[in-house]
Amino acid sequence: MLEHRHTYRRPTIVVFLDIRAAFDSLDRTVLWDCLLKKGVPEKFINILKALYTNTSGRVRAYNHISPLFHLSSGVRQGCPISPFLFNFAIDDILETAPMDVSNGGVDMLPGERLLDLEYADDIVLLCDNAQGMQSTLNQLAISVRRYGMCFAPSKCKVLLQDWQDSHPVLTLDGEQIEVVEKFVYLGSYISAGGGVSDEIDARIMKARAAYANLGHLWRLRDVSLAVKGRIYNASVRAVLLYACETWPLRVEDVRRLSVFDHRCLRRIADIQWQHHVSNVKVRHRVFGRRDNDSIGVTILKHRLRLLGHVLRMSSQRLPRRALFADSGTGWKKRRGGQCMTWCRGMKKSCKGLASVGPSRVPGWSPRDGATQWLETLSDMAQNRSQWRSCCNLLLLST
Repeated sequence: MLEHRHTYRRPTIVVFLDIRAAFDSLDRTVLWDCLLKKGVPEKFINILKALYTNTSGRVRAYNHISPLFHLSSGVRQGCPISPFLFNFAIDDILETAPMDVSNGGVDMLPGERLLDLEYADDIVLLCDNAQGMQSTLNQLAISVRRYGMCFAPSKCKVLLQDWQDSHPVLTLDGEQIEVVEKFVYLGSYISAGGGVSDEIDARIMKARAAYANLGHLWRLRDVSLAVKGRIYNASVRAVLLYACETWPLRVEDVRRLSVFDHRCLRRIADIQWQHHVSNVKVRHRVFGRRDNDSIGVTILKHRLRLLGHVLRMSSQRLPRRALFADSGTGWKKRRGGQCMTWCRGMKKSCKGLASVGPSRVPGWSPRDGATQWLETLSDMAQNRSQWRSCCNLLLLST
């Protein structure tokens, strides 16, 4: 969504909200009323009430355990039911908050506006004007108090994208929210414009730490390279490529990831640069015949898998609607070269599908509609086996 709006230079305000001690401060009485209102059978609610009757806890600190103390609010940490209960509360908070749709949110499709995104207690608000965002913040602050919770203004952040005016002053519970250039949301850096340079820097640092933590393993002579390769894939590459399916990658970004990956593999295989062994042979020695794809091919594989999942979704699902989002009335791109976006990168990568596989798709040209290529691929993606086989052939030809 940020990439799409940045392409047309549409001003956007993004606010990342944090609820103070969210799971521990939830009012249970209001929660039971919410479950009843949502249609949960009363029998189940009574069972949940029994589970949360006369609850107590202890605290371990400095090798000592505190005496028992009574717990009258919150849901159990680590309990598999707790996330579901908390989701009911968050959903009710956002539904009952009287937010002005016409003045809040951002345009996603003609006639549709997106106001917020939620994952557990991580809430993101979107708006294209400061007045609408401040009104939404005020209403949410009132709504969360009904559940015994409150926001932590010091942990909430504001991200401005393509904002021409002076920085707006947004407050929450009387405290000003800090304006930042990037923010970590669900483990990934979100930057203005949707770029991934900061995210790739963070991924490389975390993968380097994961590699260093296993340094003793890489030096063991009695462990085969095949085993080391499998461990490397599971512990280092998994960290390096976390959420790579959504990255709008440039050639330079892939090169940086590839340089780090090959440096690690050469150290594992004890191959120096002066040995004049190609990167392809290094990957073959460590990974063997299977799973020896380069970083670029591995990322493309993940992205094609995600694209297939989204194309098979119902037209009412938010990911598909966001993928097919078109420009609004009066939106114009700036002159000159355009920034790399996820859709542009995938459109370029999927051009090869026109020449591989038993069911070759027709090519597309610059004169086609903005989403014509997605509609063409959508027909192919409905058949999972066909989509998988064509993607595998595309990866082999890469």
